[in-house]
Amino acid sequence: MRHIILTITFGLLIKNSVFATAQVPDYLIYKGDTTAIFSNPLEQYFERIRVNNDEMLHQV
Repeated sequence: MRHIILTITFGLLIKNSVFATAQVPDYLIYKGDTTAIFSNPLEQYFERIRVNNDEMLHQV
């Protein structure tokens, strides 16, 4: 029982001091300009037109 109380107390005390780390970006290269992107800007587009990864790979 003591372990449970200590675990809960410890969790409540450190919750404000724990932060997520930065993710590794993807790089978009367009007309010689390189930009780091931290999101998936085309994800909603591909979901809307329902293209799967296999179809995209065969077109390249």
